[in-house]
Amino acid sequence: MKQITLLIPVVLTSILPCINDTLLVNQDPTKDELKFSFQDTEFKLPLHIYLPEKKSDQKDEKKFSLILCYPYFPGTSNEISAMHKSYWGEEAKKRGIAVIYVEVGQQYYVRIATLVTMQNPAAIETLIEHSLKHILKKYPIDDKKIIITGASMGGQISFTAYNLFPNKFAACIPMPGQCSGEISKKLKNKHIFMIRGENENVQTSALMDQQAKELKEIGAKVKYEIIKGQPHIIQIDQKILFEWIDPIISKPVLSNPKEGKCLLCNKQIDENHIREHNNSKYGFCSQKCAEVFVKNPDKHIKPSKKS
Repeated sequence: MKQITLLIPVVLTSILPCINDTLLVNQDPTKDELKFSFQDTEFKLPLHIYLPEKKSDQKDEKKFSLILCYPYFPGTSNEISAMHKSYWGEEAKKRGIAVIYVEVGQQYYVRIATLVTMQNPAAIETLIEHSLKHILKKYPIDDKKIIITGASMGGQISFTAYNLFPNKFAACIPMPGQCSGEISKKLKNKHIFMIRGENENVQTSALMDQQAKELKEIGAKVKYEIIKGQPHIIQIDQKILFEWIDPIISKPVLSNPKEGKCLLCNKQIDENHIREHNNSKYGFCSQKCAEVFVKNPDKHIKPSKKS
């Protein structure tokens, strides 16, 4: 695993006033707390929960898509408020998408991120596993439609988490953020939107360029955007982010035993060949496989249930 130098911005308080205040969302978050232990240290990280408002005719069992966000250093409520106004709040609310921020805080960020940089992936594995376990148990979140994201150090954590657990997330948006370690081939066909400013002065631009290239080489569905004239902490129109997210989370959830693989022949699924049976959807690589399935669906579904 390659060692990544950790660089922490020290001028964030001067950046915060630049955030576009016109994007203010009049919604106070629900507060919660994430508790876990790691290497004899007890962590208590505040969570900021923005759940969509339920409509009068909405069923209680409805589950929401989720933007799971790790803020930039020092990761306090100030940074979270700025990120929500600038990146997610307005458009997420329009779409009925939940947004949850993990308030890592300076003490915890330094401990976790330093361990990651020192090639100890257990630190970030612990953080992500406990985050998901707590959130999915307590809140009505669709576990197939979670976008993990973050900025600066939070971007590094989100990108590294996606690299470690690609099947736990629908997509990743490091903005900016680099992956600690070598890019996993498991990211093939996975969605990632990498963003950095043209005047990036904290993260290594060359490293992000290289990792974007590696992602393309292994077949990841990567979009890489360099925003002209922008510094380390970027400003970007929320609509740009959600134009990329919308088609990903609107895709049907498939019941194929092997994610992304045709139910019949194990080849890559073609999204044009989706079939439904008994309220479950299955993906196929071609019209031929889809037609074989339709003739006798139970014949092909039963073996997969036993495995």
